[in-house]
Amino acid sequence: MDVLLRALDRVAEGDADMAGPVAAVRTRLFHTVPAVRGKALQVRLTAQREIARELHTAFPDELPRWPRRRSQGR
Repeated sequence: MDVLLRALDRVAEGDADMAGPVAAVRTRLFHTVPAVRGKALQVRLTAQREIARELHTAFPDELPRWPRRRSQGR
């Protein structure tokens, strides 16, 4: 499983193909392998946070800062 997740990391870094044969395999794995789905969701969340951070940096007066995570135990 670790090998599969590492391979998906590499593919995500260099493959933006959304319709080719690799994308079809990736989609099938996403729907059938829970660990792959989890990894894909983690990658997506990280990307969303990076986009939000960059947008806030570019437009600090127009976009409010999102709430910080509460520390555990509160």
